[in-house]
Amino acid sequence: MLGRRGRQVNSVVLAAALWRHGAEMYRRTQSLGIPRPKLQENDLGELFAFLNAKPEERQN
Repeated sequence: MLGRRGRQVNSVVLAAALWRHGAEMYRRTQSLGIPRPKLQENDLGELFAFLNAKPEERQN
């Protein structure tokens, strides 16, 4: 699980998680009619900051 306490998320951890679960995530989003996200230039940095923040520091 990404963003677990005590585990830093970096590009390698994120890529491994997506590789491992990508096919199932794709099937699930298709079955639910969820469109593919469109990321902007700074979204990845913000995603890593969010995943690496303590739960009490996260702003949704």
